[in-house]
Amino acid sequence: MINLRGYQLRILYYLSLQDMTGYSLSKLLINESTGRNISNGTLIPALNKLISMGLIEFEINGRKKVYKITERGREYIENLKSLSLEIKSNVIKNSLSEDAPFLEVLSSRDDFYILKDVVDNHIDIIINIIRIIFRLKKNRIPEDDFIKSINELIDRYKKII
Repeated sequence: MINLRGYQLRILYYLSLQDMTGYSLSKLLINESTGRNISNGTLIPALNKLISMGLIEFEINGRKKVYKITERGREYIENLKSLSLEIKSNVIKNSLSEDAPFLEVLSSRDDFYILKDVVDNHIDIIINIIRIIFRLKKNRIPEDDFIKSINELIDRYKKII
């Protein structure tokens, strides 16, 4: 049984979207307690664990290692997505009741499906953004730095969407 935690799971997810260097991965992965990018001391062991489990591999391209997901890793992610989709669908169904404060935004059945599509395809990014915003607020980051950090985060996610 494969049991991935925190960064390992996120690395595998990002590599399911595209092949990446360690540097590119480190720019996407945020240490939740500091709000900063993770260090190589955190990244390298996570990558090595994924390699030893057969979930990712790498190729040398010039002076860079380019990591990519293996078929086994892709199957793992697809299984998680299926399970996640079932959970998210249930959450959406339970949330979209007449008591939902945003229901007035959903003016048609099409709006419901648009919202469902956004949640289905971007929930991981949305949750990560919320998590980072929470950490920034909790650490009382000055508003200008806070806005700058959020904009940088959004720019990073635009590159992988």
